Amino acid sequence: MDIEDQVVSLELAKKLKKIGLGCNEYQPETEWRWYRLEPDGWCVGASTLRVAEEWYPAFTVAEMMKELPAVVETKAGRYRLTIEKYEPRWYVSYIGTAGDALETALNKKLADALAEMLIWLKKRV
Repeated sequence: MDIEDQVVSLELAKKLKKIGLGCNEYQPETEWRWYRLEPDGWCVGASTLRVAEEWYPAFTVAEMMKELPAVVETKAGRYRLTIEKYEPRWYVSYIGTAGDALETALNKKLADALAEMLIWLKKRV
């Protein structure tokens, strides 16, 4: 499996950086980054590399899991983080005790579903 399949997509990496995650160039929050290399386009490389001026954080599933809280509390109640796979998609949700979903993100890549949930959560808080 290629590293590109194990990290968030470039599109979501751009959104994560825009909301302030993975912005520190000299103390990276992630092991990997998307780098723009001319003329070939974008590739994933180690965050310690200084190969391009334009880059975005390429968070792994484990790194995304560290960022998401296990429980979210609202006026309506407590919601726990759940991750399920129903082929061909991953479902990342915050589910209440009554079985109601506060929010659900779904994607073919688990890293992307986690990133979508984190972006939603950061915009809410």
